[in-house]
Amino acid sequence: MDKRETVERLLKTLAANARAGEMGISDWRWFYAFVVAAASSRTRWCASDVQQLLTEQGVDESLAQRLGELYGHCRAAIYCAGRGNSIGNEGWLKFLS
Repeated sequence: MDKRETVERLLKTLAANARAGEMGISDWRWFYAFVVAAASSRTRWCASDVQQLLTEQGVDESLAQRLGELYGHCRAAIYCAGRGNSIGNEGWLKFLS
């Protein structure tokens, strides 16, 4: 399985867990695994992309929006962590649209 397939499998698992209702501790483990896999595979999804993908897979719109926003913040933090303190707003904004 290549990196892109791993990201898509994790997204489907996250969506299935999110459709079941409120996110529990083990569900957040899937969420963070998804974020890290997306970052390592250089998936170019921003917050609104993830929100749309989750909504398309049947996740409640409000939860999909919240997860999309969290995804954007996590990706921005990963992006900025590798660049020290010299990163400007463009690093954060890259993933938050």
